Amino acid sequence: GGTHPFPSQKNVEVTREIIGILESLTDKDLAVFIVSGGGSTLLCSPEDGRTCLEEEMILKELFSAGATIQEINLIRKHLSKARGGWLAKYAYPAGVVSLIFSDVPGNSIGFVASGPTVKDETTVSSAEKILRRHNLTLKLNLPVGSEAKIPSGFLIETPKENKYFEKVHNILAVSNETALSAMTDEARRLGFSARIKTAVLEGEAAEVGQKIARDLRDAPPRTCLLYGGETTVTTGGKRGIGGRNGELALSALRFVGEGEIIAAVASDGRDNGDYMGAIADLTGREKAHTLGLKIEEFLNNHSPAPFFEKTGDFLFSGHTGSNVSDLIIAVKA
Repeated sequence: GGTHPFPSQKNVEVTREIIGILESLTDKDLAVFIVSGGGSTLLCSPEDGRTCLEEEMILKELFSAGATIQEINLIRKHLSKARGGWLAKYAYPAGVVSLIFSDVPGNSIGFVASGPTVKDETTVSSAEKILRRHNLTLKLNLPVGSEAKIPSGFLIETPKENKYFEKVHNILAVSNETALSAMTDEARRLGFSARIKTAVLEGEAAEVGQKIARDLRDAPPRTCLLYGGETTVTTGGKRGIGGRNGELALSALRFVGEGEIIAAVASDGRDNGDYMGAIADLTGREKAHTLGLKIEEFLNNHSPAPFFEKTGDFLFSGHTGSNVSDLIIAVKA
């Protein structure tokens, strides 16, 4: 195993081992992959002379700028020779079967773990456009201690030759919709009128939290609204504590009414920290008022975790062993 969400030298070493195994295969072999969210970080194989530290600096700037998971994974494809179809190339001429657990809204399998066995349709030019779009000042702390902007040739082009993918079978095994469907069935069994509002949720977490609270306010009693996807948090350089689900719940907390509850969770149990997410309801808001906690202050600092620690409304599961993106449940009694 390696480190997550940022790569380390351990990830590079494990990736080299994987590549070595794949390169030893013949046309009589079959390679079976289980691909899930988190695979992008684990599959770290930078261009010769580069380090995983440089990738970490780039990713931190992208997260801070509020880049979407699709944008981040597109960039990741062009930072490692183990993503964007590279594992399929190493395995050639063996057959390849990939069982994919999708954490990407819309289930574009080429973006799950940055598509290690999927022929990549993006290019270095696509990655450069994203970097420009976010106006990033990307500076790398190079080993010698100097600083430099990303040099020409830093981004890596992905394999494009069809022959590497002729014996590859990529199968979507589990997705966000799988979880949402099961949750809908359970809510209906409990007597709620349940419906999936979207499985491709995106946008700024605070804004999405407000919208979901508004959706719930307009819904009739005994309603359960379900959302799946992945929001973003543009920190503007602030070092907050907590994740996007906590921020979504904290924002929604300002607007929930009597008999309403909103829970936002990361399906892998890690919302940028030890907690999987948080709950927003009227009881929690009243408790915050009693404790003298100002919701806007914690929102502005992008620090939902310490807020919910004080109110006791954080959710903890530990690692769930599966990642199908985020899940938000909004219920009116």
